[in-house]
Amino acid sequence: MDQIARKVKQWIDEKKDPRSAHWQAGLEAIMERFFADIEPGRLIPVYPLEEKDLSVFKKVLEQLDLSPGLLA
Repeated sequence: MDQIARKVKQWIDEKKDPRSAHWQAGLEAIMERFFADIEPGRLIPVYPLEEKDLSVFKKVLEQLDLSPGLLA
């Protein structure tokens, strides 16, 4: 059993909602995979953006005010 499955089982055994347990484990796995590329206070896409998505992403960056310590 891998680490993620163990966490999910532990959380479910602790009577957490199985949907939340799976969602949280998936989120942790994504964060661990991309942790080296994430910079606190900056929104970084997890995959290369297509040309059609760049303008939307730039607009979001202009309006988004992230906490300096937040990984996003």
